[in-house]
Amino acid sequence: MEKKPRKYQEKASIKFALWMDGLNDLASIILPTGTGKTFSTINAIKNYCEQNKKIKVLWIAHREELIEQAYNEFVDLMPGANVQIEQGKNKASPEADIIVGTVQTLYRERKNIKGFRPNLLVIDEYHHYDANNKSYHGVKERYNTKTLGLTATPYRFSGGDLPLGDVLVEMDIGTAVRHNFLVPPKPTTLKTDVSLTGVHMRAGDFAINELSKAVNVSSRNKIIANKIIQVVKEEKRQGIMFGVDVAHAKAIYNLIKNEVRAAEVYGETPKEERHELMKQVRNGEIDVLCNNLVCTEGFDVPHMSFACIARPTRSLGLYTQMLGRPLRLFENKSDALIIDVFDKIKTTQQRITYADFASAGDIDGSRHRASAVIQEEIADKIENFPVVLRLYEGGRWVVDNDTWFAPSWMLSDNQWVTTWTKREERKETNQTEWVNLKRPPSSYHLSKNPMSIHHRFWGDGKAVSMFDNHNVVVQFDKFGEKKILFSDLQKQDIKYEKIKLDKPIKRAIFICMLPDKDFGRFISLQRQGRTYEIIDDIKGDKTTLNEMIKVAAEQDDMVQIVKSEAPWRKRPASDKQKAVLKRIIDEKRIGDDIDLDTITGGDASVIMEQVNWHEPINNLFGAKTPEELIGYNAELDDVGNYE
Repeated sequence: MEKKPRKYQEKASIKFALWMDGLNDLASIILPTGTGKTFSTINAIKNYCEQNKKIKVLWIAHREELIEQAYNEFVDLMPGANVQIEQGKNKASPEADIIVGTVQTLYRERKNIKGFRPNLLVIDEYHHYDANNKSYHGVKERYNTKTLGLTATPYRFSGGDLPLGDVLVEMDIGTAVRHNFLVPPKPTTLKTDVSLTGVHMRAGDFAINELSKAVNVSSRNKIIANKIIQVVKEEKRQGIMFGVDVAHAKAIYNLIKNEVRAAEVYGETPKEERHELMKQVRNGEIDVLCNNLVCTEGFDVPHMSFACIARPTRSLGLYTQMLGRPLRLFENKSDALIIDVFDKIKTTQQRITYADFASAGDIDGSRHRASAVIQEEIADKIENFPVVLRLYEGGRWVVDNDTWFAPSWMLSDNQWVTTWTKREERKETNQTEWVNLKRPPSSYHLSKNPMSIHHRFWGDGKAVSMFDNHNVVVQFDKFGEKKILFSDLQKQDIKYEKIKLDKPIKRAIFICMLPDKDFGRFISLQRQGRTYEIIDDIKGDKTTLNEMIKVAAEQDDMVQIVKSEAPWRKRPASDKQKAVLKRIIDEKRIGDDIDLDTITGGDASVIMEQVNWHEPINNLFGAKTPEELIGYNAELDDVGNYE
């Protein structure tokens, strides 16, 4: 069946033709893993050639898998072209229209293709290119022709920006997820007691030898292995684990191989063995593939739905490549679980996390936005402000059905703020406990992730859906399906202990959503003197923002955020409070849709404290509209779907 180009792929084809006929010698295509960089490029070349503009192409990559993918795509899309491979024992001829080969082979002078004169050089995984890299730069200098770079991560793994030239098409992961080109990443954290404070930096990342020595320890490996086994057995997922080096990946493999169908692949794995192994992986015969970064590129296994990042990194590019492996679309696949392994680090080490990935432009917007510090002196004027995303029945604002509820006051129709003081931290223990369900779970969540529960009489089971507002449908291990009051059920929670901080920390969250779009911006801040310093700045859809709010809530123990049943919320507003609010409404400082007869004293206090802060909050980031604030790009969002 012939592939039909998506809208952004058609756009790439049009811009490619303009660039080929123009004067600029450098261009790039920036598309996330799984959205068709290879197809987009070869389709553009094909369309250009069909305009009677015959060109010769040299396509280089650094891995055999990438070479095979490109060769097969050329053969499928351009069956009339003379496509040949130049790699190892495979010899191409100068009469070829298209030569595909590894950079390791082609940077050397190859006598058999000495007469080949390409007028287009394509560099796959372009983020590896550097003017100081003898292989890539050597090929570029030898042929001295138009160069097109293909990458999902437009920055070098070792840090620094790439020369991109004319960007023919660019898309981030957030846009791809919103248009159903990729499944959404679902982050979860796995904390360890391992310290990275003694690990030095080398070439912009952790020194591998020191990093392996620090993290390849029994306690950390067991935590990771147990999580992987749980994900495979309970969630029925298959995925990939990234270790630091061969020894580290092998150590985790040895811990899981007797519990799940695990395999391992490394750089030294023989070619035939690797081919046979990848055949098993693609056939679904392997639950977990352990590797030491061999599979960060050129690994195309759509059914895999989790990635365990057990290799700490400072490289945003490397992190994005690891995270992107399980995001490809597949039948009945709704998301990809990203297991983020957190170790203890010094602040100066700045290890990359999911939040860094999200804020780097991979969830939309420019990578270079929001690097400044807020200058408004607002630290003493906003306090204990619950966060909101959408209005829930009964006037409550809810993040989602599985985190926490909070009343709130909106700064505008689509902007909200919460602040709190962090006085203690919660630390996970190695114990779990059964706790009563405090509110009914959502049927949607249960359909995606059935909840392990316990009943005093019926025993253990899985909650699979809500029967009504009070009864849960439970599939008990021994007694089959029953409808049970949610208040009679218990779920298993990790036990925490609280550690009091020597100095309280003031935190804030600012959220802005685009009107009529499930897309927004999340900014977390920490007080420094009389201003707030930006800690995280993330753009994404509501699901992504919810995940980040939950992470903030877990890390900062935001249980102090007021719950809907708090006594002060139930207390009616006093006549004095109502009079003040009425005056504020008459002065048109807030909207007139507030029902003064039903408002609580708590809500009234929140409104009165914040009423004068619309303008400063709106102007904090120098944006007059939500679109400006978020950096929303309508053209970028207009990427189309399969028809």
